[in-house]
Amino acid sequence: MIIEEEDFCCLNEKCPDYNKKGAANIKIHSTYGKHARIRMLKCKTCGSFFSERKNTLFYNCRLPEGQITEIINLLGRGYSIRKIHRLTGISRNAISRLVHITARYTNQCIECHFKEIENDIKI
Repeated sequence: MIIEEEDFCCLNEKCPDYNKKGAANIKIHSTYGKHARIRMLKCKTCGSFFSERKNTLFYNCRLPEGQITEIINLLGRGYSIRKIHRLTGISRNAISRLVHITARYTNQCIECHFKEIENDIKI
């Protein structure tokens, strides 16, 4: 799934365009990773650089997105880490790390949604 530039926002909290999607301040600077599939973005306002994967489940993961998605789906179906290892050939340690990353990311998403709900209620 390709995300367009206007769907990104600056992640630098000191930037005037911080967290503003569609501000036309983000441009693709370069690519990196295996087969150069991950984009490095640059904010035109403050000049900061960040990965398109920053603040996502895929950030700093060396596994391809398809394998990460497959592992998460198997975990969601109740498969054990050992069984996922047997099915995919991915090490148990890598799967365990992904479980912890997924739990942390899920908690952050839940907290963010609760804050949005609290803000809606206050208005």
